[in-house]
Amino acid sequence: MRRIISLAFSLHPKTQTVRVSSYESASLDDADIIIMAPPPPPYATDSFEGLPSLSDYQSFQYKRTLSHWRSELANALSDGKTLVVMAYRPSLVFAATGEKKVEGTARSPRITRVVAQVSSWDCLPITLPNSAAASGSLMKILPKAKIIASYWRQFGSLSSYQVRFDQPEEGSHWRPLVSTGASRVAALLGTFKGGGHVLFLPPCQLTEESDGDQIEYEEEQDDEDELEEASTSTDDAAQSDLFRQRSLRFVEEILAIDAHLKGDGHQTPPPSWAGAAEYSTPRMNAAMEAVTDADARLRALHLEREAAATDYEQARLLQELVYGKGTPLELAVLRALRLMGFDAEQYTDAENEFDAVFCYSDTRMLGEAEGRDNSPIAVDKITQLCNNLDAAFAREDIVDYAKGVLFGNPQRLLPPSQRTLDFTQKCRSIAERRGIALVLTPSVFAPAAYLEHTQDKAYAQACREAICSTSGAIVQFPPPRETPANGCKDGPKQGTVRTVRAKRTVPE
Repeated sequence: MRRIISLAFSLHPKTQTVRVSSYESASLDDADIIIMAPPPPPYATDSFEGLPSLSDYQSFQYKRTLSHWRSELANALSDGKTLVVMAYRPSLVFAATGEKKVEGTARSPRITRVVAQVSSWDCLPITLPNSAAASGSLMKILPKAKIIASYWRQFGSLSSYQVRFDQPEEGSHWRPLVSTGASRVAALLGTFKGGGHVLFLPPCQLTEESDGDQIEYEEEQDDEDELEEASTSTDDAAQSDLFRQRSLRFVEEILAIDAHLKGDGHQTPPPSWAGAAEYSTPRMNAAMEAVTDADARLRALHLEREAAATDYEQARLLQELVYGKGTPLELAVLRALRLMGFDAEQYTDAENEFDAVFCYSDTRMLGEAEGRDNSPIAVDKITQLCNNLDAAFAREDIVDYAKGVLFGNPQRLLPPSQRTLDFTQKCRSIAERRGIALVLTPSVFAPAAYLEHTQDKAYAQACREAICSTSGAIVQFPPPRETPANGCKDGPKQGTVRTVRAKRTVPE
């Protein structure tokens, strides 16, 4: 029995397909056939150059989603599986790259968030003929496209294209199936190394929208309400039955196409009428019940795995303190500050953007985070922090000058124990003159991991006081208590924190 996974594409439950959400970190190893729609991006409240612009969190979440499915689909094709793509119009958005550009003067800097265009079709691990978003319904099946002839008789009239492709070049692994006129193509079949196949089909309508006709009744108002509810219930039942019938026929046709692709074209998939009770045997019914129960358990396992994977992704954020830069490092710093008991947030308005705004007792603090691949944290970042402090103090609603905190992750590509650099001499000089606390983010990892595991309020307070009491020097966090954490039998020791501190300072 061929196993079908439906990814971000809805089919009726009676088809016995396993439906997977595009935001699950699910595996496709169990599938023989994958029917999918490109995963849509999350809803964005901002825009840029006429396209939706995702927030930093949404950007990295969506790019991780696209990367996950690109990897899973590549594995599926190399394993010889069949991928059916419903070619919906690509969803284009702008997503943050994690980089920021500082322009303007030292006194009046302008911080620009760097974004890049991302497409929902970026999840596909293949190179396609040139394509363009264009809609239409006039299509013609090509003479050599007999493999989808039966499918097209069933669903051609219910299909309309949203993307059209250029005619594939001779000798390529793409084969045109349906034309839109001239040399444009609306359906393609590709064969890849490993025996995998990709079938692009124009989206088909498995349900029908209500025509919106109103029915007039002469009865009293109460009777009208009852009749309206009965009519709505009848319409819903009819829609559900239509969805079921079309979904079953759709899956039958996809199974037949897959059988031809796998060289089993002589095997005819059972028609829908063969599912009637009169053609079933007790053994068939028992086996189908077992399949249904197994599918239900598998769906439950998928949900359990997705919850665990989501929790892992959230927990993994603290690792960015050791090797991260840009937005991931900023989010990890915020997470660590909250674990220490700070009320920490990012702040952005029309003129300013602060990586971290947080308070303790009567002390208000502004933080900036910087990661460097192979070098120390230089003067440009602390200059930006000083400008932010001045800009914040210039606001009419602010009466006290904030304390500055610079979070640095120098030489981030090396293990912390091998790092020899921290902050440049100029950076240290400005920190000493302005009373800025310097924090090496790898030194935050062990305290944050301990607090995430224990919620030790006394230790969290000690960490807050370490930051608040440090002026013009590198913050020294107290060692975590001797309590199991991080999966270690004896918990993190003081030496765990010290190994990430830089050993010398380099002049600029």
